[in-house]
Amino acid sequence: MWATGRIRFSPGQAPYVMERHWHDSQKFHTQEDGSMIRELQVANLWEVRRWLIGWGADAEALAPRELVLEIGTAVSRLNQVYYQHTVPAKDASD
Repeated sequence: MWATGRIRFSPGQAPYVMERHWHDSQKFHTQEDGSMIRELQVANLWEVRRWLIGWGADAEALAPRELVLEIGTAVSRLNQVYYQHTVPAKDASD
């Protein structure tokens, strides 16, 4: 089933995203803050999710809702895996 995907890219990444042609249905909407919203028809949310996670915080899924929720779940799982590496270990004398 096809759905309309909407993804916001940060101002720093927007020019690079606009250089690439991914799908004939894609449209770009430049925002006042320099960010860009890319809109396109998507059929496989799994592929889109993996691709978006690779952009890190420079990409935000806006639609469809299912994609937003899937990415939120994946990011929460990543946080659980990596959080332990970012918090300094407590010193035994504390």
